[in-house]
Amino acid sequence: MTTDEQPNSGGDRPRPAAGHRPLLSAESADEPTADGVARPLAERDASLPEGAPPPADPSRQPSSSEPWRVVAASVTGTSHAARGVDCQDAHAYVVRPDGTLILAVADGAGSADQSADGARIAVERVIEVIDARLDAASSEDLARAQHGDAATPSEVVGGVVAARPPDEQWWRGLLTSAVQAARARIDQLAEHAGLAPRAYACTLTCVVATSEQLAVAQIGDAAAVARHPDGALHIVGVPQRGEYANEAYFLTTPDAMERLEITMSSGAPLAVAAFSDGLLRLATQGREHEPHAPFFDPLLDFVVRKGAGPAIEAQLADFLRSERVSRRTDDDKTLVLAVRGS
Repeated sequence: MTTDEQPNSGGDRPRPAAGHRPLLSAESADEPTADGVARPLAERDASLPEGAPPPADPSRQPSSSEPWRVVAASVTGTSHAARGVDCQDAHAYVVRPDGTLILAVADGAGSADQSADGARIAVERVIEVIDARLDAASSEDLARAQHGDAATPSEVVGGVVAARPPDEQWWRGLLTSAVQAARARIDQLAEHAGLAPRAYACTLTCVVATSEQLAVAQIGDAAAVARHPDGALHIVGVPQRGEYANEAYFLTTPDAMERLEITMSSGAPLAVAAFSDGLLRLATQGREHEPHAPFFDPLLDFVVRKGAGPAIEAQLADFLRSERVSRRTDDDKTLVLAVRGS
C-alpha cells in the first residue's frame, strides 16, 4: 500500500504470511482496447500464469461438500521495486480438519517502515486465534456430547466434531477478539522495539467459511469476494476508504476497533477470493466495488481444473508480476483464491 496512515481518520496450521517470503496471492484483469471496450486479459492471451486459463468444463463444477483448494501469492509492485522496497503485503490461510477455511490478507502502509512485519504478524495472529478458539469449541462440544448433553452446537459423527457455533453473536465475538489479538501482538512488538504502533501500520481482512456460513472481518481497503452455488459473484468484504483520496484505515490506528466491520452471510460458498487494494481497479468495478467476473472467473476456474500446490502458486505469482498486469497497477498485490474441489 502506498497510502500514508491517518491516525485519527476517523488439517494444516496457518501458511506463512507475505512480506519476507510471499504468503500467497494471485490476480487477473481486463484491459481496455482501441475501441474503448474492456476485454478480459484471459481472452487476449492464451495462458494465465502461462497465460489465461481456458473456460472451465461446465460438467465439472464444485459442490459445497468438497474440500477446499487454496492457491495464493503476494508480489512486489513495480513502484516498490523501483525504490528497492520489498513486498509489504502478507497473507496466510488454514483449512481445518472439519473443512472450515480461514484466510487473511494484510497490506502494509507504504509510509510505515515496519509495515511488512505488521502485515505478517496480523495475518498469522488472527488465524492463530480463530483456529485455536474453534479447536476449543470442538473440544467443549465433544465433552458435552460424551456426557449426554444434547444441546451441543456441533455435530459429532464417528468421534469427529464439526464446530458449529450457536449464533451470529458468537461469530462476531470470535472475530472481534481475534482482530484485537492481532492488534495487541503488534502493540507488544512495537513496545519491545521502542517504536510507535503506527510503524507497523497495515490493513487486515479475515474470511472464515464453514459448511453453513461465511464471516468476514475487515479494517482497511482490501476486499473479499464469494461465488455462491448459483454461480454469481458477490462482494462480501467491502473496502473501507476515508473521506479523502489518500486516506486509509489501519489496524494500528487508535480507533481501529471502531472501524472494524464484520459481515455475516448464510450458506456455504463454492469459492472465495481475498485481495489487497493493489488489485481493486482490476478486480472490482463501480462505486459499490462489484466483482468483475472477467477477472475472477478464469482464475477460479483455473484452480478448479489445476488444483493447488507450489507450481500453481508460482504460475499465479508470475501472472501477477506480468507486464500486462503491472501496467494497470504498480502497487504490491496479494490474491488468495479458495475453491471447493476434490
